[in-house]
Amino acid sequence: MARDWESSFSYWAQPPGKTEQDKCDNAERAIRKAVEASEILQERDVTVFPQGSYRNRTNIRTESDVDIAIRSRATFFFELPDGMEAKDFGIVTPASYSYDQYKNDVSQALSDYLGIRCQHIV
Repeated sequence: MARDWESSFSYWAQPPGKTEQDKCDNAERAIRKAVEASEILQERDVTVFPQGSYRNRTNIRTESDVDIAIRSRATFFFELPDGMEAKDFGIVTPASYSYDQYKNDVSQALSDYLGIRCQHIV
């Protein structure tokens, strides 16, 4: 039986249904509240915002996750090409708030607020 790709694409292109949208909005709201409840993160110039297919409304209905970014302007993370050093790119002052500490603080805020251990923070 041949797959009707046009029907599949039309279905996938539809915006999320109310129940699915509510779930996505609730996830974003919970993360925002977790960050706001953290005294440590309140001091770190943190912004919470949706990104990826959820934000762009290009996610596949009922098959996608919700990507929520938690950005701090108090730290930065970079990967350098092999053989290059930070000074090659004009990076002379490391952040006083380490990336590892930032990830730990975000994980702790989410764990404290949601009551679960968070492991997959990138």
